[in-house]
Amino acid sequence: MKKTAFTLAEVVITVGIIGIVAALTMPSLITKYREKELVVQTKKAYSIISQAFLMMRNESEMPNTDNIIDALAPYIKIAKNCGRQADLGCFAQNSSYQNGTPSKIDSRTDISKIVLADGMSVSFQINDVDCKDSVSHGTVKNICGWMLIDANGTRKPNQYGVDTFEILILSDRILPYGTQDDAISFPERCNKNTAGGGNGCAAWVIINENLDYLHCDDLSWNGKTKCK
Repeated sequence: MKKTAFTLAEVVITVGIIGIVAALTMPSLITKYREKELVVQTKKAYSIISQAFLMMRNESEMPNTDNIIDALAPYIKIAKNCGRQADLGCFAQNSSYQNGTPSKIDSRTDISKIVLADGMSVSFQINDVDCKDSVSHGTVKNICGWMLIDANGTRKPNQYGVDTFEILILSDRILPYGTQDDAISFPERCNKNTAGGGNGCAAWVIINENLDYLHCDDLSWNGKTKCK
């Protein structure tokens, strides 16, 4: 019985085809994996901070910017406390909005900053301890201030809407910015080409569990929630 085998030329061609297919598909697969990882990290960060905040509010009045870290300390594990001091490394020095504008979070002295035990960076600013503020274009009320979460700390990309997200501090809970009740924030602020530069993406990531707004611009709360 005659045996058949691949010739060297056939093997080379096959390996070449496999290499081309891999080169075309691997970047997309890697991007999807990294984005999924960031979604998981963001949801974890939000859950940790939310639970700590609820426990704090059950025990005390709303603290101001200077003492909110002390108020939260019994309920979360803090690895580094930068307070309101500048450039101590609680946030990455190269943090920016999606449009490339530097956000300079670590250099600001009007917000308090910490790093949690698992490496995530969090900042706080209380604008009204009586929590009577509101978002002018939405129905969200009883706002005390806001916080920023960089889900993977000082590791790249350190960009709003990618690994850095804005969270509203309400009188009784925290709320990711850009919810459907504040719907104008998503289309107008979760977009690299607008003034918000990606600061209204938090609710989308936590609820819809994707960063697809980075790849297509026709998403909405009441319509398409994924690029494909």
